[in-house]
Amino acid sequence: MKPSIYLASPYSHPDAAVRQGRYEAVFAATRRLMAGGNLVFSPIVYSYQFALLDRPEAWDSGQEFGMGMQFSFRELMLLACRELWIYTLPGWQESMGVSAEKRIAFDTAIPLRYAKPTDAELALLEGPTP
Repeated sequence: MKPSIYLASPYSHPDAAVRQGRYEAVFAATRRLMAGGNLVFSPIVYSYQFALLDRPEAWDSGQEFGMGMQFSFRELMLLACRELWIYTLPGWQESMGVSAEKRIAFDTAIPLRYAKPTDAELALLEGPTP
């Protein structure tokens, strides 16, 4: 059985189109990894619809969703997974959320890997094609 994966990725950005593209790219990556037989938890994929319904202003303003109460759930899920994979979309190195998740993995000896987006996933960052 393959190890469970926590897929960390950047989300927050002042531009709503960038945030939407990041969500769509990590959703596609999550589907791809799951189709390959992996058990994947992506906090962005999991919490996106909840956030839009419950706290749209946080997402619309580009605030780092989940650094309060929701982050404790994300931390619990990270600790339950066997590996942390960082999805290296543009902006991952500046992401406060990814940095926090990486720090937790380091502190708890959770193995860390980096996952490169496919060309098709990167194209989702550009928005819909005409």
